Amino acid sequence: MSQKYKRGNVLSCTMKKPVDLYAKSSDGKDKASCGVSVVDITFPNFEFVDIGDITFKNNYTGFISIKLRSNKDGNQGDPKWLTCIKLTQLMPDVHCDVSSQDYYTFTRDQMLVLPDKVTALRLVLQQPSTVWANFGVDNVTITEYNEERVTIPPMVEWLEKHQHKLAQTPRSDSKSLMPVDEIAAGLQRLWALTAKVQENQTESALGRFDVDGSYEVNLLSYT
Repeated sequence: MSQKYKRGNVLSCTMKKPVDLYAKSSDGKDKASCGVSVVDITFPNFEFVDIGDITFKNNYTGFISIKLRSNKDGNQGDPKWLTCIKLTQLMPDVHCDVSSQDYYTFTRDQMLVLPDKVTALRLVLQQPSTVWANFGVDNVTITEYNEERVTIPPMVEWLEKHQHKLAQTPRSDSKSLMPVDEIAAGLQRLWALTAKVQENQTESALGRFDVDGSYEVNLLSYT
């Protein structure tokens, strides 16, 4: 069985006002929007943070990349911005509203550099289409890195590793067989529920029908 990290606490952060980038004309008098907006995120209550994952709701942003500043190596002065999430497409077609309001999560494992001792994040948002007057991201949630691990059952682990290959496998013509992707989704939900029950289970012995030392008549079955 492999392991994954549990989700940590939500970090308190401050999102600065988006800064739109413009291209100036050759004479420097006129400027036009580049379809690029930059949003900086700071953590005023912390000297630095270790990030577990970043979740947000899209708001008509076509592409996103994420940079971070870190004091991991004891950098003095103003550390450089490092790319932790390369340019990623959020909307399959920037001229249509498909996925324009979807939620996205970038996990620690997806980042190009470990997000440890982070002092600031920078979201670089791009929308090349002129169809949308405004674009951005909402409901940004950043969780703290938690070293505590949870065990993943072998079947769920195998399905996670092969879900892309399974999705491309031709399905049987038999209508009695459930699609593979539905089976995988169902097993993942079952594993999530099992993990949640394990987290909340009590060590106290529970009677089968008794409540506070007494029996509830409605719970008894007669044969």
